[in-house]
Amino acid sequence: AIGVPLFGWWSIVLTIAAFVIAAFFALQPNIRSFDVAAGKDVIELGDTTKLLWDVSPFATRLSISNVDDPITRGQFSETVAPEKSTTYELVSGNWLSGMFGLDQKEIVTVLVVPPTPQVNVFDVDETTIAKGKPINVRWSVKEADEAFLTIDEVVYPLTPEEFSGERE
Repeated sequence: AIGVPLFGWWSIVLTIAAFVIAAFFALQPNIRSFDVAAGKDVIELGDTTKLLWDVSPFATRLSISNVDDPITRGQFSETVAPEKSTTYELVSGNWLSGMFGLDQKEIVTVLVVPPTPQVNVFDVDETTIAKGKPINVRWSVKEADEAFLTIDEVVYPLTPEEFSGERE
């Protein structure tokens, strides 16, 4: 009597195919997270923020668009100081994902807003005055596009040269 093998050639092929497919998915350079530091996705011009990421150990190629420094394999953050609102794209890959064009990608955006205007000084030379008596007013404004000074209900627009000044 001719014996029938316990496992036929088709079961061996299916087992090998299942193993290859499982290995393919297990070895993917997954991006577990890609974020901006808490509360720092909107920053003022001139400020910095930190990009944070976590990738699988199988990611051997990492890059982030709009970042000048190369990203290394053991690196998990990068400090950036964008001059305008910027979208960053993290690309994670390895030889397998590169061979099949399956690199993983995630994006985050940092919104850059103009600095908050500040009134650094607003001072008068007298704390009590008599009606009709002139007083001196001093002021200094920073990070503003325009400024106004109101005296006796009359509004005076200030030129940028007058953002720091004094009037009687």
